[in-house]
Amino acid sequence: MVSGAQALGRAPAVCAGRPPSVPALSGAGSSRGIDVETAPESLLRAIGAGEIGAGETGAGVVADGGSRALPAPAQLAISVAMQRRLSSRCMFRPARVEECELLSDLAFRSKAIWGYSPEFMEKCRGELTISEDFLKQNLLELMEVEGDVVGFYSLERLSIEVVELGHLFVEPAWLRRGYGRRLLERALRKARDHGFSLLRIQGDPNAAPFYEEVGARRVGERESDSVPGRMLPLFEIAVP
Repeated sequence: MVSGAQALGRAPAVCAGRPPSVPALSGAGSSRGIDVETAPESLLRAIGAGEIGAGETGAGVVADGGSRALPAPAQLAISVAMQRRLSSRCMFRPARVEECELLSDLAFRSKAIWGYSPEFMEKCRGELTISEDFLKQNLLELMEVEGDVVGFYSLERLSIEVVELGHLFVEPAWLRRGYGRRLLERALRKARDHGFSLLRIQGDPNAAPFYEEVGARRVGERESDSVPGRMLPLFEIAVP
């Protein structure tokens, strides 16, 4: 059986995600005495997810029976520390056939965050469905954090030099933590490993700011496969 990665031209490699480069952190990162390296992860997650409200001086944290304000530098240090902890546990691996339904459901939930109607989402179900044949013909890797699937991407070969980002979805509960960017970085790395020089992306209009932020160049539009007459932005990124 030919794997999706072999269809692109090279066998898949399973490897841990590389933690992003971050500055050294210590208890000195917080003028209020919170050690960002040893603070409870529940606190780091709450701040990173915005569950603890931010005021003029930073995030308000309740501790020792009273309200404690963290200055902005400390809030940033905590956010970076949380990202480093989560990134160190991040792994990429090829999807398995028995995970097709799980990934299809994840993609459906992820696209639905833009507030589309149920009728519109049903029209998109086909393109959001991951099948066994799709896995055989394309490269699809999912991202795991401590055993939880948090997102996935796929690559579809268009020519010797050009590959398309077929999917890039993050589980809604894991959004706003940098995992979309990590998935795209991984897709670019795998595109390079397989000898491609250009990554093409047909994106959801709501995701256009994300792709522009990461350096994609808008090159035109393409009609949706799911909704006739609906034009979608088309981007390209040179594979580094």
